[in-house]
Amino acid sequence: METNQYPQSVIVESGVDQLVLPASIAQRFAAGAVDIVITFSCIYLIPIIGALLSVAYYLNKDALPFLKGQSVGKKLFQIRVITKDDHSSIEGSYSISILRSITIFIPLFNFFETVVLLVGQDRFGDKWAGTIVVKDNPQLMEIE
Repeated sequence: METNQYPQSVIVESGVDQLVLPASIAQRFAAGAVDIVITFSCIYLIPIIGALLSVAYYLNKDALPFLKGQSVGKKLFQIRVITKDDHSSIEGSYSISILRSITIFIPLFNFFETVVLLVGQDRFGDKWAGTIVVKDNPQLMEIE
């Protein structure tokens, strides 16, 4: 298995060298817990339709434009999902969001993903979607 290779630098369009820092495991778990609470709250508060809304939210939560490509949990804990190849946001990229989130619906797979994450490896959902989870407020340095 490939280990996380961060931090790394990437030149962004604005001519600024941006330091890409990985989100901590604590940030990822806390953000995930917030999103799970939102999901189950919808199911509880709005029977039948809430279940459909919950599935739609959970699968698309990292691509929603009105949240700037972050789930509610990720926004609260200042982390975001970006593509591994060019470090762009996945805002509006619903297929990528669905691909990285689908693992929650595979029985027992979340247990394996948790173990993989705890030992410092990339989640399978992130590998499949070609994404990484990073801190949202990276340090910025001007290019000389």
